[in-house]
Amino acid sequence: MPIYNYACRECKTVVEDVQPITTYKPLVQCPDCKKHTLERTYDGYGGFNLSGRDWPSRDFKRRGR
Repeated sequence: MPIYNYACRECKTVVEDVQPITTYKPLVQCPDCKKHTLERTYDGYGGFNLSGRDWPSRDFKRRGR
């Protein structure tokens, strides 16, 4: 499940929320100041990594390098 990051415009509180993609509803109310000023932020992490014994990394490397 993805982790969504939010920041409050008023009190600068940072909140993380874990929700399934299928039921994603953005948070709007800040848990600290109780105002409807939360905005979703982007931390720049866009990595996608398949790992584990069923996804060997050698299968995705370029050959000849």
